[in-house]
Amino acid sequence: MTELRDFVSDREVEALFRPTARAEGLPARAFGAEFYRLEQERLFPRAWCAVGVASRIPEAGDAMPVDLAGWPLMLVRQRDGSVAAFHNVCRHRGMRLLSEPCRGRSTLRCPWHSWTYDLAGRLVATPDLGGDRVKTAEGFDNAELGLKGVRLAQWHDYLFVNIDGKAPAFADYIRPFDEFVAGYDLSVMRHAGHWEGAYPSNWKIAVEGAIEDYHLPWGHPELMQGVAVRNGRVDVGEDCFAAISGRFEYPAGQGPKIARLMAAMPRMPMTPPAEPDRYFIINLFPVGLIALRADTVMLGLMTPDGHDRTRLVFDHYFVGEAATDPAHAQHRQEMMDNLRFVAEQDIPFNKGVQSNLATRDRLDFPTRFSPYWEGAIHHFQKLVVETLRGDARQKAKRPAAKRSAAKTPAEGARRRAAALGAKRAPAHRRVRAKKPAKRR
Repeated sequence: MTELRDFVSDREVEALFRPTARAEGLPARAFGAEFYRLEQERLFPRAWCAVGVASRIPEAGDAMPVDLAGWPLMLVRQRDGSVAAFHNVCRHRGMRLLSEPCRGRSTLRCPWHSWTYDLAGRLVATPDLGGDRVKTAEGFDNAELGLKGVRLAQWHDYLFVNIDGKAPAFADYIRPFDEFVAGYDLSVMRHAGHWEGAYPSNWKIAVEGAIEDYHLPWGHPELMQGVAVRNGRVDVGEDCFAAISGRFEYPAGQGPKIARLMAAMPRMPMTPPAEPDRYFIINLFPVGLIALRADTVMLGLMTPDGHDRTRLVFDHYFVGEAATDPAHAQHRQEMMDNLRFVAEQDIPFNKGVQSNLATRDRLDFPTRFSPYWEGAIHHFQKLVVETLRGDARQKAKRPAAKRSAAKTPAEGARRRAAALGAKRAPAHRRVRAKKPAKRR
C-alpha cells in the first residue's frame, strides 16, 4: 500500500511547513495519477466533504447521484424532510442504482434485476429471486441487504458526507467557519439556480486558483477597472477552511458594473464584525467553495473527475424573494453570468499548470507562495498533507493543549503572524474555534 512518503519526502514536508514566505509547495508528483489514488483511499474518505445542496432535491422521494473522487453516492430526500446519503451500489451484483436525478420516487429500483429499496435504503423487493414469481430464496435476509449508508451532515443548504464514518463530529469540523461567518444572517438566503463546468486540471490546481486573488489584475482585468486599493486579506480556520477576501476602493464617482448590480439587490442582515463591502472566496476543505458577499452567496464544488480533470458545480443564492422574484431576474442572471465568466477565464491557467507538471517533476522544480496573497493556498496544501497523515484524527483524540493568553493585542498579532509566517499580520488571520461550554 502506498504512503504519503512515497510521493512527498520528509524534506519536502519540512519545506511545505515552513513560514509562508520561505515555504515550498507540494511537488509536481503530488498532482499525478498515483497520488490521486492515494487521495481516493486516504483523503476523501477521511474528511467531511461537500457533495451537493439540499435545494436540488426539495421534496420527499427526490434523489440525485453524486460522485466524490470516484466514490459513487446518492443523496435522497426522506419522507420526514431530512436527507440521507447512500453508496450508489446495488447489494445484488454491484450495479449503479441511480444514473440521473429523479423526482417523487417512493422506492429506488435497480435497473438490472429490479431489486428495490425504500427511501431509507431498506431492501423491499427481490422479484423472481428464487424462480418464476418466487420472491425469496434460502440464505437471503432482506434485512441484511439494505443499501450501505454514508454519514451525512447539513450546513444551511450545503450537504457533507464522511465516507469512512470516522471523522470528528461535524459540529467540531464546521465550528471555526460558523464563528467566522457569524455576522452574516445566512438563513435568509434562497436558492436561485445553478450551473456546471470543468477545468482540465487536477482538483488541487483548481482549488488553489480559486483561493488567491494575486492574479486578478492580469487574469481578470475587468474586475479591477478603476480599483485604487484592494484591501486583500487571508483567513484560515484550523482543519476546516481557507479564505481570501477583498474590499475594493474606487476614486470618487468610479466603480464597475458589479457595483450597479449590488445596489439593485437586497442585502442580508449583518452584525459586526461583518463588513458590508467585503467579498470572500472560501475553500471548505477539501472540495467546497463558497463565494460570500452581502447580497449573494454561491455554494460550489470542485470535485475530481480523475487525476487531471475537475468538475465544477455552482449553486447561487439571493436574499429572500429576490431569489425568485421576476423583477430581479435580469440582475440575478447577470450576477451568475459574471461569476461564470470569471471562472471560465481561469481555464487556460489551470490547463497551463497541469501541462507543466511533468516538466516540473523532471526539473525538481519547487513552487513558492506570495506571503501576502497566497497564505490560503499554503494552508490548503498543508491540510492535504495533514489529512493524508491522519493528523486531524490524532488532534481529536488528544486533550486540548492549554494556550497562554496574549497579554496585549500587539502580542496576539505577533503570535498570529508567527503562526502563518506572514510579514504583514493585518492581512492574515487565523481563526480558532471557541471551545463549547461545559455542561453542568
